[in-house]
Amino acid sequence: MLSNSRWFHPNISGHEAERLLMEKGYDGSFLARPSEGTPGNSTLCVRRDSEVTHIKIQNQGDFYDLFDGSQFASLAELVQHYFEGSGQEADKMLNEKGKTGSFLVRESKSQPGNYVLSIKTEDVIKHIHIRFQNNSYDIGGGERFDNLSDLIEHYKQNPMVEISGAVVQLKQPLHTSRFLVSDIEDRVKKLQEDHGMSANKGGFWDEFEELQQQECKHLFSRKIGQKEENRSKNRYKNILPFDHTRVILDSASPEYDYINANFIEASNKCAKYWPDANKVMPVPHPDGVGPVITILNLSEEVSSDYIMRELEVSCESEEKRRIYQFQFRSWPDHGVPKDPGCVLDFLRKINEKQNNIKDAGPIVVHCSAGIGRTGTFIVIDIILTQLQVYGLDCDIDIQRAILNVRSQRSGMVQTEAQYKFVYLAIQHYKETVSQRRIAERLSHNREYTNLKYASEAAGGQGSTSNLSSSAARKSKSKAPSS
Repeated sequence: MLSNSRWFHPNISGHEAERLLMEKGYDGSFLARPSEGTPGNSTLCVRRDSEVTHIKIQNQGDFYDLFDGSQFASLAELVQHYFEGSGQEADKMLNEKGKTGSFLVRESKSQPGNYVLSIKTEDVIKHIHIRFQNNSYDIGGGERFDNLSDLIEHYKQNPMVEISGAVVQLKQPLHTSRFLVSDIEDRVKKLQEDHGMSANKGGFWDEFEELQQQECKHLFSRKIGQKEENRSKNRYKNILPFDHTRVILDSASPEYDYINANFIEASNKCAKYWPDANKVMPVPHPDGVGPVITILNLSEEVSSDYIMRELEVSCESEEKRRIYQFQFRSWPDHGVPKDPGCVLDFLRKINEKQNNIKDAGPIVVHCSAGIGRTGTFIVIDIILTQLQVYGLDCDIDIQRAILNVRSQRSGMVQTEAQYKFVYLAIQHYKETVSQRRIAERLSHNREYTNLKYASEAAGGQGSTSNLSSSAARKSKSKAPSS
């Protein structure tokens, strides 16, 4: 076990941690310190090249955790796991996605500053250390290279031979979809650059196709939607809900408990099921005998991109229910919105309303088939929630997030364009938050620069305070809105 005294610094600030790592550390060096913003929590500070990343560690009382859901009894266990756990993670990734000859390069956790080449052979995963000495790279002997790319390219052309005589062949790099949010601009740029007219389209297309192939591994049953009495309730005969996550309607008879919908943790080309403003719409029971549901449109709030309706739903003698419906109007039937910002603003409005309702029920999302635009919207919401909890220094995996929701409803996020739009929406959010923080710091630094006290104002300098306040307000007005 790593000794806490080696890496925990109880009395330093974030700025002091950065200075210590930059002056005395090297690429891969890290330390932990108490959180300045939340008493009881900690922050893991890691040096990467010429920058220091600060990662939140949450103290949940009974355990510590980062952003991936793993739980640890102590801070030392958490750091130990992430200090030594990358080899096991490489094994898992290569076994799940790799073929014989697939490889990846990762930073060495046991020897910071060095790297490890992990290769999948026919029977095992091999890990080969790459040394970085005197500004060059080697694998413990033999030829030296100026950069990692040259080293990898050399051993792709010239297979390594172990002492036992076994040949280790590098064939194709293993693609990973996990990345730091702070690097999303570079990630998007790389995926866009790779997208060309060649047979191997690369970029977003490759990543989305890999997602499509992985979903085929989901063998969950969809028998309920195929029953004779339920077929007419499916708008598309090939889009059926998984049985294990389907929404089961409250009904006296199983014949009427079906709807083509699934619960998603974190349904049809939409017929107009609501009345116009200040109007009432009666909805007959499906069997024509049961109670009639009445929908009253109490009010509508119209904006350029969406309409928010306040509906009152009642069923004869039962209690009335208040429903808030948000209808997004700027998502085309084919393609995606041009501006991710309008979707993020729409999502923010929905969550604000949800958070202000006492004992609010679940949010119901639907589009045409309930998988394309619906899936895109839900995945964006899931990832944004992660960023709001853990900050912009956590890493995310958009592909894995989509696989997770597809395990609950098949086909979520239907097209490459929608897949790319998730990236662009997260990038837009990250840029907006970063710009807002810069504007807030500038505003805070300028707000009280020339502020004079009342005693000074009495001496004939009272106008200075007003000028300062005006300048502060002007500075604040430049902060971008979300």
